[in-house]
Amino acid sequence: MASMTLLAVAGCGATGRTTPRSAAFGPNDSVFAVPETRIEGVDPEFRLDRMVLLLAPSAEQQQLLDALAAAQQDQGSSAFHQWLTPEEYGAAFGLPADEVARIAEWLREQGFQVEGISANRRMIIFSGTAGAVDAVFHAGMARYGVGGAGRIGNALEPVFPAEFAREIGGVVGLRSVRSASEHAPVAEFAAGAENYLAPADIATIYDVAPLLAQGVQGAGATIAVLARSNLLAGDVADFRDAFGLPGNPPVVVVNGADPGVPGAGSADQADFEETEMDTEWAGAVAPEAAVVVVASASTSTTDGIVLSAEYAVDHNVAPVIALSYGECEADLGTAENAMLNALWEQAAVQGITVVVASGDAGAAGCDDPEDATATKGRGVNGMCSTPYSLCVGGTEFTEQGGGYWATDSGVSGGSALGYVAETAWNESAAGGLWAAGGGASALYARPSWQSGTGNMRMAPDVALASGSHNAYLVWLNGAQVADSGTSAAAVVMAGMAALLVERAGERLGNVGPKLYALAAADPGAFHDIVSGDNSVPGVAGYAAVTGYDAATGLGSLDVAALAADWGAGWRVPKRQRCRPRVNCRPAPIRPRRLP
Repeated sequence: MASMTLLAVAGCGATGRTTPRSAAFGPNDSVFAVPETRIEGVDPEFRLDRMVLLLAPSAEQQQLLDALAAAQQDQGSSAFHQWLTPEEYGAAFGLPADEVARIAEWLREQGFQVEGISANRRMIIFSGTAGAVDAVFHAGMARYGVGGAGRIGNALEPVFPAEFAREIGGVVGLRSVRSASEHAPVAEFAAGAENYLAPADIATIYDVAPLLAQGVQGAGATIAVLARSNLLAGDVADFRDAFGLPGNPPVVVVNGADPGVPGAGSADQADFEETEMDTEWAGAVAPEAAVVVVASASTSTTDGIVLSAEYAVDHNVAPVIALSYGECEADLGTAENAMLNALWEQAAVQGITVVVASGDAGAAGCDDPEDATATKGRGVNGMCSTPYSLCVGGTEFTEQGGGYWATDSGVSGGSALGYVAETAWNESAAGGLWAAGGGASALYARPSWQSGTGNMRMAPDVALASGSHNAYLVWLNGAQVADSGTSAAAVVMAGMAALLVERAGERLGNVGPKLYALAAADPGAFHDIVSGDNSVPGVAGYAAVTGYDAATGLGSLDVAALAADWGAGWRVPKRQRCRPRVNCRPAPIRPRRLP
């Protein structure tokens, strides 16, 4: 995390200030928080709940953390797959406990309520009034008129007391803009109109079926679905019953206030649809995996998805996390980009595989997929562009030549006869920008393990079916509907990751290095997509070519072949215990299996 540069001010507790700078906002709101759209100031008594104060590690701590994250994926290292707990992470890479307590007490003295201190010792969740935020952080909170709706946000970057200039890295939760779910509008199911996707189709097309037949169905693994809506348990049960899946109901963990289930026509309806689809399909690919839905309500200025991410990682909820939301790097802003990158790196060293959707607006990741023309240039989803997440893009089936589908779907609901030819997902010609998200990060350097050209991290890493022509069947409010987009691709990939976790018998952490190495060693474990692109009206994107590309990544997966290449299980050799701050691993850690 990068800390703000402050002008030193003499005196205990005095506040230094930077030159005022406009804050970053989004998504899709480039005019948000500029003087022309300002309506009025915010009532000083208006509540801003569950903001997150970021605490920055020292440069030495960050170097050691980066080294550990790399060593944990190096089979020749003594730290290979030696995962940390959140408490061990906090002891090694967070601020000292007494320093965190001192900062928390300072917040209380300023009139804020401290609601939680993360085990990682790098985040404090706090609440207070807009007046307190302005008085303490000089953020210039105001209401803005954007798209016919009033938004709340900070006109200036927050500043902090000089005494905490190194320790505080930023504040998340000062704006009322939320990340967007990465799924297309839900369509009514029309029997016979399309080849809709059932779990058995995914098992056939991506060669998951051999693992399922061998009894590898996700038992012992857990998938955490990040959400900001609750769900209807009956819908999940109906979905599983319809496709012959074992009962295995999901567990919902409500983090804070229960966001509930929004009513029809509600502005939050898309969140409910996202939660239901993600929960149903994460458990469809790995039917015996436990699915835990972490649901956090958004507050007036803090995105519930960010709160769910913090909870899932810091409580070590599952070895696989699925996230189907996105916001482009430019719109996330400095603090939120830093928080997400820090969380995903923490997840990696805890052995968590974080799977994120690449986005549904093609190469124009800062625009709304429903726009007719992109106006903001190229951009990528900042929730998946960090090197510590697996970014999943989209493909669509070409079906040229026929012979791909049976006329009778049978008891399982599946009708695919085998692998179906794919191209890069791009339905922008039908209206809107609907296409596979992908491109170059503006923030993160290309990790050494990623193939391709250029100096920056590229997204996506892999891609799976996302097109509306072969949409995914979903149960919603007691009815069968169809849904599509990279949201579906991401949760399907999370299910595949759960199968690999079960087969390996342990957590896998950041699977990016392994996937790229296997793609180089055995291209047959991947379906290389070599046609199509993710260009959309207004923005030229990237073409799918032989090998890695920013439209479809390494391509889609042959899961059985990938699992065979991965190995039946890791053999973790006896290791010499390493010393704190010397050879990557901060304390003696015993190998652990699944939670």
